Amino acid sequence: MKKILSLLLASVLLLAMCASSFAEEAEVEYSFEFLSDTEAAVSSFLGCVESIHLPSNAGHRYVTAIGDGAFEFADTLVYVKVSSYVKQIGDYAFHGCTFLQKIDLPQSVETVGKYAFQSCTNLKGITLPEGITSLEEGTFMFCPDLSEVKLPSTLQSIGENAFVFCLALKELSIPASVTAIAPEAFVDCPDLTLTVADGSYAMEYAEENGIPFVVA
Repeated sequence: MKKILSLLLASVLLLAMCASSFAEEAEVEYSFEFLSDTEAAVSSFLGCVESIHLPSNAGHRYVTAIGDGAFEFADTLVYVKVSSYVKQIGDYAFHGCTFLQKIDLPQSVETVGKYAFQSCTNLKGITLPEGITSLEEGTFMFCPDLSEVKLPSTLQSIGENAFVFCLALKELSIPASVTAIAPEAFVDCPDLTLTVADGSYAMEYAEENGIPFVVA
């Protein structure tokens, strides 16, 4: 009971803080984990803003990563621009950002963690940078408004539940470089048609799993 009351109190305080922030000048606070003498990761975020441009530096260190769960349930965010030094986006990094509609990723991003954008229920579209080789488990799980996804030509694998319940996703081009797709990657994507290369693994996968496809 004490834990429940504490959670309710925290929610009330957060709502009050957000109301005050929107009424006055919103403030944003980041916490950082120092990875080395030259690199840092965003470990947590506190703020009630709709739009943020992630800082490039934490003191004299470059921000090169977004830590696990760093922006989890930051449900006021609508737009995020990730800074140009970021190479890694952690597991659950933006999980539960229910109002997030757009996120711009720099070409420096090399890895995106598991469930990174799970339950971003208003996310409309995303371009994944060249260099990413793996789409991890649950990356876009329960993103029902996601309608535009551009995959990089360097992609090699698509993990389990990566696009589960992406109801608005009607077209997705799978690069010829992809050689592994999990059996349940596209469950509950009722209107999805894959664009695949002739003779590619993706073509074989679509045929075996009964997913409509076109060859391009």
